[in-house]
Amino acid sequence: MSLLVALIIGTGDELEDEIAYQLGKKSICVLFCSNNENKFERIIKKLNNEDIEPKFIILNTVDLKTTDEVIEKIDEQFGKLDILINVGIFLDNNQFKINTMC
Repeated sequence: MSLLVALIIGTGDELEDEIAYQLGKKSICVLFCSNNENKFERIIKKLNNEDIEPKFIILNTVDLKTTDEVIEKIDEQFGKLDILINVGIFLDNNQFKINTMC
């Protein structure tokens, strides 16, 4: 069976940590994307304590050139991407905020 590769965008909080942890426990190669490498220290330590070694990619989600470079890097290193998870969720007073125009 070939290696499954998961890319998690918007990580750093408990939900994202748990997703990465559960994927890593299933021997899925976990890649992180962020424009701030420092916010991953906690989850990387947690995963390493469980003998899970995540890969790390810095992605500035505003810079499209960087996005293309990340896609190329994933293709070169792994040849594929099996799972893409975007957990960049915005909550307002613990409720989802929906903007509508009338």
